[in-house]
Amino acid sequence: MKTLILALALLLVGACTKEEFVGSPRSESFVANPIEVFQNLTCANSSTVKPPVDILYVVDNSMSSTYIGPIVKEQIRQTVQNISQEFDYRVVVAPLFSNGTDNYLPVITNNANGITHLNIVNLEYSNFFTAPSGSNAEKGFERARTLISNNRANGMFRNGAHTLIVMASNGDDTDSLYCFNGQCFPDTNQNMQQQVDAFNSIKTSLSAQQLRFFSLVPFSGCQSGWVRGDRYIEMSKRLSSSGANGADAYDLCSSNYNLYAGVNQSIRQQIVPHVYNRWLVTTNNIPVELMSVHRLNSSGQATELTSSQYSFSDTFTTQNTRIQPTIGEPQTGKFITLQPSAYLTYPDCLVVKTRTPTEYYGFAVVPTAPRPETLVVRVRGSNVSQSTSNGWEYLGYRENQNIKVNANGTTNNTNPLNRTGYFIKLNGSAIYSSGETIEVFYTPAPI
Repeated sequence: MKTLILALALLLVGACTKEEFVGSPRSESFVANPIEVFQNLTCANSSTVKPPVDILYVVDNSMSSTYIGPIVKEQIRQTVQNISQEFDYRVVVAPLFSNGTDNYLPVITNNANGITHLNIVNLEYSNFFTAPSGSNAEKGFERARTLISNNRANGMFRNGAHTLIVMASNGDDTDSLYCFNGQCFPDTNQNMQQQVDAFNSIKTSLSAQQLRFFSLVPFSGCQSGWVRGDRYIEMSKRLSSSGANGADAYDLCSSNYNLYAGVNQSIRQQIVPHVYNRWLVTTNNIPVELMSVHRLNSSGQATELTSSQYSFSDTFTTQNTRIQPTIGEPQTGKFITLQPSAYLTYPDCLVVKTRTPTEYYGFAVVPTAPRPETLVVRVRGSNVSQSTSNGWEYLGYRENQNIKVNANGTTNNTNPLNRTGYFIKLNGSAIYSSGETIEVFYTPAPI
């Protein structure tokens, strides 16, 4: 009787063990990382340079200038303070009549580079005006041109600068008069035109961006000994940017000597375009493929660059991107290298579109050992048969194995993705790629 009971008990335990430890069906799914598309719009830079402005003050020191009192002289001095600080300026002050100091003239500047044999001073300099000398005959035009010509080698008057002349006198030029039978008359035609041509010759030799003649002279005989500076006023008009009557002429009889209001408005900081032979595509150290490169001009018009106009390196490096005006603007990331015909220049922009490369996966992995005969593999929503050509095959347990492959199924170790578990190998058309889904249905093997 005891033997029968023991046999029945063992039978029941065996039946219970089989029912409890055979696993229920399971499923696993994996979605491959989708392709990501990036678009990067960036524009070329520029820099601003202070424009060079060279200003010659010719101040009347003839005997008649004793009538230019200290208040008027101080007002003239203060006009220098109105020069824009956005300029690279040099201001030299010289007497109308030479007194032997032409080789050591006072200069006010915010950039003394290249200046020699001149007296660098500041606005507090007290000897702008020299003692009276000479005669009442004025050769103001000739004097201004001589001062410019004699002060080029010492760096005062520079090629390519804005050259401005300020004539401060209570008289008028006498060298441009028309004289006949001992009688001299103001001449605004032949003799004046010769003076204008001489100034334009100076402008050409300097390659000056502009040459202007400012007259700070009486508009009337407002004080004893003062005369209207007709020829100075006429020269201001002819050398002005507008050619209008009264242009660049200021009345010494008034107290408004804001000479540089018009100058400050007409001279702008120079924009220096930057030129690039490399362009940053991304600062992320992830694999990317170049899709397209478009140049966008200042009008918003886009032009696609051809593949022969650039090359792309999927290597993370630090590179200088700019070649003009100097080599510089280093960046770190991945770059395209532009061919000379495609160099990017301010203010143009580049629109670069990239994408992550298509990734291929040749394995599915489940965490639990399956019963191979229960395996069902579905790729892209369709069942895949068991096959060594265009299907799947069960490999068993693997540790730290890369599941990425190339499109042809060979191993891809460029950016591996290692997994541990029970591996199902995918062959041929069963290989899935970026953004696609694989599903595995199975029943776990009994423990």
